[in-house]
Amino acid sequence: MSHSYSNNYVHAVYSTKDRKDLIPMEFEKRLYSFIASIARGHKIPLLAAGGMPNHSHLLFLLPATISLASAINIFKTNSSRFLHDRGLVFQWQNGYGAFSVSISQLDQGHHLHPQSARAPQEDEVRRGVPDAIKKGWRNLRSQICVGMRRVPRLRRSGSSSN
Repeated sequence: MSHSYSNNYVHAVYSTKDRKDLIPMEFEKRLYSFIASIARGHKIPLLAAGGMPNHSHLLFLLPATISLASAINIFKTNSSRFLHDRGLVFQWQNGYGAFSVSISQLDQGHHLHPQSARAPQEDEVRRGVPDAIKKGWRNLRSQICVGMRRVPRLRRSGSSSN
């Protein structure tokens, strides 16, 4: 085979420094729109993005040419700069969680949940994630996927609708 092929869908989660509520609600839509533009610029197909004031979730297709750590670094570095440029004191926490998502889960939309009126409390998330990892992805996604939204697909100019 003369080329590389991969099909790795990743659900990534990363927190603000010390899990403080550093993402104001009025910046949320602009932040995730900006993250979508960063993904397009780096040719990382982003399927969903969202989060809470103290953490973010991204669902993307990891290109064969970029390591997972590099992709996360691209998102975190650029989004941090975006918030700094708008006058916010902001920092992401070191590290991240990343989980593979199968195509069957993408088709069924199980990884996406409507934005919740009640976000899980921090201690619920901290208790739930290790237990969910033991039980598998199905339980994990129900505990950490609050607030994700689909990223609209963009049509390529000049492409046919066939």
